[in-house]
Amino acid sequence: MEDAVKRESELQVLHSAIVTRDIADVLRRSEKVGTKTTPDFESFLDLLQNLIHRLWSIRVGKIPINTPDEIQDLAARANTAQLSSWLEDIEEIRTSLAVNVNKKITSDMLFVRMAAGRS
Repeated sequence: MEDAVKRESELQVLHSAIVTRDIADVLRRSEKVGTKTTPDFESFLDLLQNLIHRLWSIRVGKIPINTPDEIQDLAARANTAQLSSWLEDIEEIRTSLAVNVNKKITSDMLFVRMAAGRS
């Protein structure tokens, strides 16, 4: 059940970034992410990265079996260059975690870049 809640939360982040480009909403969501412990933050990044990669795969024509409509809709609205850029951003964040980065600032930066449509 907890995984389903996490996934739904991350889908809402992606919806705010891809569909509505709602920077205020992603910053509100970032408040919760930035307070996570490092292992929970890494788990958050794993799931977000997985979802973004899934959207990218759909955009390039590799639709996994049993893909929910919500994910297919997000993929249809997403830009592959932006998705690729977000995946690179997440990898940079993972690298910076080794030096005790401020998770709140890091998640704010990632979410704002996503909602602003920056690739």
